[in-house]
Amino acid sequence: MIKNIIYATDFSEAAENALPHSLTLSILFGAKLILFNAQILHQDNPSNPLYHCPEKGELEKKAEEISKNLLEKKAEKLEKIEFETITRRDIFPDRAIISLAEEKKSDLIVMGTNGRRGIAKFLLGSTTLNVLKFSKIPVYVVPPEVKAPSKECPYKEILVSLDFSKSSSKALELAKEFKEKTGGRLHIIHIIEGKESEAKKKIKEIEKEHKPDKVEILKGKVEKEILKYAREEAIDLLFLGNKSDEEEEFFGLGSKVERIILHSPCPCIISKV
Repeated sequence: MIKNIIYATDFSEAAENALPHSLTLSILFGAKLILFNAQILHQDNPSNPLYHCPEKGELEKKAEEISKNLLEKKAEKLEKIEFETITRRDIFPDRAIISLAEEKKSDLIVMGTNGRRGIAKFLLGSTTLNVLKFSKIPVYVVPPEVKAPSKECPYKEILVSLDFSKSSSKALELAKEFKEKTGGRLHIIHIIEGKESEAKKKIKEIEKEHKPDKVEILKGKVEKEILKYAREEAIDLLFLGNKSDEEEEFFGLGSKVERIILHSPCPCIISKV
């Protein structure tokens, strides 16, 4: 059960795009929402609170104050939600996010991805990438230009891409929680890379146990088939497993999961064992 959610923001447009998603999730599960900003030490950037602090002695204090004010403005949008605003300083924002999640025993991290042009649009930002790689809890990622879910009926169509790994099985369990909360339809797909007969046998067992609304076995390139299915079935939320080291981890620069997130028509939840 999701009881504690972290919304990580750097005040960018991408992060702003993820805020309505975090509100919807908090309302849906009755969860506490933590609005978190990690200040990057020594970053000389006009959009960073540190830039506005001329006196060295008051630098860190002023940075925290500005960040908190910005978070409080966002917090005004929260309606009857238990929330907390936290600002911390770290050289690595991804490390700060993961550390806070462990400290607060959070159940989900919500993040945006940068909308970019050229070759950069095919890569996730380093902060998001590292959080996805090292987080021990599921991460809800909002791809560029993906709109917020409907408040009246969020996540009507839920998709799990199952590869029979422990991480994708964990993703399926979480997807079932969303189905129960929303009354949405649960789709399960498996992309064949091995023997078809073995895949069909496993899928039948999973279908019997989890009783999804729709099950399909597809052939082809994994990311292509997942994205195609998500678009054709108007999927509202996509669940993927991020394999651990023991499962021959495949999440990394240019990985299948990264490419799926960047081109997904809906938000993605990445689970890891």
